[in-house]
Amino acid sequence: MKKNLIHITLLLFAGNVFSQAPDSAFKIKGHIANLDKGTIYFNYFYNKSIVDSSKIVNGNFEFSGKIAYPVIGYLKLSNNLAIDHTSQYIFLEPTLINVALTDKPLSTVKVQGSKTHDELMAWKNADNDLKQIFSRVLNYTPDKKDTINLKNYEDSLVLYNKQKHLVEYDFFKSHPKSYVTPYLLAIHYHYYTVEELNEIYNNMGAILQASINGKYLLTNIAKIAGNSVGTMATNIISRDYINNKVFNLLSLRGKYVMIDFWGSWCQPCIKLLPDLVEENKKYKNKDIAFVSIADDYNANQNKCKEIVSKLGMNWVNLWSSQDKKDINGITTVYNVGVFPTFILIDPNGKVIAREDGEYGYFKCKALLFEKCK
Repeated sequence: MKKNLIHITLLLFAGNVFSQAPDSAFKIKGHIANLDKGTIYFNYFYNKSIVDSSKIVNGNFEFSGKIAYPVIGYLKLSNNLAIDHTSQYIFLEPTLINVALTDKPLSTVKVQGSKTHDELMAWKNADNDLKQIFSRVLNYTPDKKDTINLKNYEDSLVLYNKQKHLVEYDFFKSHPKSYVTPYLLAIHYHYYTVEELNEIYNNMGAILQASINGKYLLTNIAKIAGNSVGTMATNIISRDYINNKVFNLLSLRGKYVMIDFWGSWCQPCIKLLPDLVEENKKYKNKDIAFVSIADDYNANQNKCKEIVSKLGMNWVNLWSSQDKKDINGITTVYNVGVFPTFILIDPNGKVIAREDGEYGYFKCKALLFEKCK
């Protein structure tokens, strides 16, 4: 409780300091190889979403404006500003920034003048180096009938995920005053424990804590403090949308419980469901229970029912509607923002693992095997 009060006090104090920082001019001078003319667009957020455009003349273009602190933005050759693989990110600073691009597709060759952008690239390069080391694993499609190679594949993915966590966590700890840190953690906070996030947040300093991403990070630290690893899982009382029976999570005390958050719209979720079915069969005579929570639109409920029936998901299936989010929704209460998410609960009702994605699933799967062998 005391730590939260300190956070709030710093936030209020930093907000005053932050709001008084004067705006200063930035300028982007860019060149696109092999493109003499056209229009380029730049979208960034500074108090509001700002969209600017510039004519390309002999491959050259310019943007200018005023900001008080570094902000992320992206360049596109299309006025369709939806973010995609052609969106080229730049971390703005109130200074002159030179950008070299190439066309077809639009890609960044070099950005000079922004220290914050250099820090973003340092993080990205470290991530890419790790992907290169594990490229054989990441590009491998396992044969599910080959159980030995499948187990090696799953173990390698878990190792990759651990190394990725260490590389990124080391970056955040070594760059506590960089605007890149709250920016990335606003997106990736799910991958870290409350203790890790608090350590990073407390070292960011008052100005970064008062930034938009700093405030967002603090909000999410408070959210994941509940139902995080080491805490007691919040009880769930809900109706199974397959058999229409009322389910109470407390009824599974004495068993390990694997909770899976998924949706019919989520292809990575669908990909892992057959393996989850096999896990359920493997532990049929063990004190292990599976609970799947579909986070979806009500219009897709029949589609989810078809998937459950087709795959043989013969366990508890609950519904968390996307049509109307409320504080009592299962997905909201468990602060699930990445799909699929897997939560493993021990026989005493304590959360012992919380992971997301394919790598996270294999990690939970390995832990469950270790606990129940």
